[in-house]
Amino acid sequence: MSLAGFSGARPGDVALDLPPLAEVLSAVDVFQRNTNSMLPLFHPDKLRLRVRSWFQSPADQRDCTTWAAINVVLALAHRRIPAADTAHPGRNVSCFLNNAQSMMSEITMGKARLLNVQILVGMALLFQGTLDMKPATILVAVALRLAHELGLHVRLRPDAAPTCPQDPATESAERDRVFWCAYILDRDISMRTKQPPIQRLSDIGIDWPAAEPEDGAGLVPCAGVEAAAPTFNFFLARAKLAHIQGAVYDAVFSPRVETTDSYERAEAMSGLRRMLDDWALSIPQQFQPPAMTETSDPDLVRALGILYAAHLACLIWACRAHIMQTAWHDLVHEFGRKIDRDGILAPPPPPPLPEGWDGLVRASREYMQLFAKVEWKDPAFIWMTVCTYVSASLCLTVNTMFSPRQEIAHLDTDLSDACFAFMQDIAQQAPFEPMEKARDELEVLLQYAHTASLHADIHDAISSQDLFEAAGSTALFSSPG
Repeated sequence: MSLAGFSGARPGDVALDLPPLAEVLSAVDVFQRNTNSMLPLFHPDKLRLRVRSWFQSPADQRDCTTWAAINVVLALAHRRIPAADTAHPGRNVSCFLNNAQSMMSEITMGKARLLNVQILVGMALLFQGTLDMKPATILVAVALRLAHELGLHVRLRPDAAPTCPQDPATESAERDRVFWCAYILDRDISMRTKQPPIQRLSDIGIDWPAAEPEDGAGLVPCAGVEAAAPTFNFFLARAKLAHIQGAVYDAVFSPRVETTDSYERAEAMSGLRRMLDDWALSIPQQFQPPAMTETSDPDLVRALGILYAAHLACLIWACRAHIMQTAWHDLVHEFGRKIDRDGILAPPPPPPLPEGWDGLVRASREYMQLFAKVEWKDPAFIWMTVCTYVSASLCLTVNTMFSPRQEIAHLDTDLSDACFAFMQDIAQQAPFEPMEKARDELEVLLQYAHTASLHADIHDAISSQDLFEAAGSTALFSSPG
């Protein structure tokens, strides 16, 4: 996907073609069930009504902006439909996204409407799951500027004329939810690109998403449990995590960091870890990663795989244990060289561990097990999670280097070996230099870890032999009964 059609076209130059109504409505159901149920970008009933109304309108009176919105929904739905299951191969994500892009001029330069913001946010969601983050960065910036023009970031004034006078509460809720979807994207893209976010928290004048919305928007039930079991407010949790992602940018990537002393930086990192711990504790136990490895709902596992990838990425930076950080990288590799050089004689003592290391290792292990549970890893899922997945593997591998005798070391090695095989497959299908470097880094550290484990086994065997011989000598010189 690209922004080749970003300049847009005049509506009259484009044939507003769509699949048959029944096929569109089926795709809308997929979208509602997977994406919209967790990130409520569209009001479900209003979306279906808009689709039916568009099809019922005479061809020469059909709204091109609505057509673009339907194409965005179709693209998001087909992202979750394997190509082999599509009756018409030409009707795919790229096709529908290109259709929506052809209306960019109308969407961005025409009259500002809530629907325009929804289209831009939907397109940003699509580009968020690609290799190149630049289109998503541009789209979410434009979406937020339009949101500001419409005042989505502040409460509706009492004297403001609602666009839906029959149900002002529904309109207000939809406006707020569209804004929070844009906010989530803004903070996520900011942390991943290391660029400052567009939306300042101090300029937001609306409440966080409702914890218990009357219409259930953003609430996720746990599959396979009784009806009385707690649900999980995915939308609210994602918005709160986006707030933490913004704090990670401020504490790690902002130019202001260079002007702070080491004590202030350490305090900032400690604060981030507390925020992340509190966030994780707010998630019901049924939706924690260990429980998710037992569920039978593939869509829920995928969604939580993306959610926990964002959480773990924050935690890695908050622990200052990202392998690309120069000081940590050099320390790990120096220790690895000592294992190769001296480990067979005397295992070197591990270096000082980052703050929060044990919790980071545990979270990395749980995430890698959750990642393995995702049955179909579509391209969007891969590009939104693979960096965190590899980083988790690097954490486990380094921990095995430091503590090769731990009982769980063999499980961690198996998880990391599976990650390396996955990276090999990715490198063959979609060569990408940063991923290839990460794979090579993992290969080197895996070799160090295997060497550390081998040396530990040799030392244990030697120690056992010494004990055996000592016991034999004692028996030899002991007096007979």
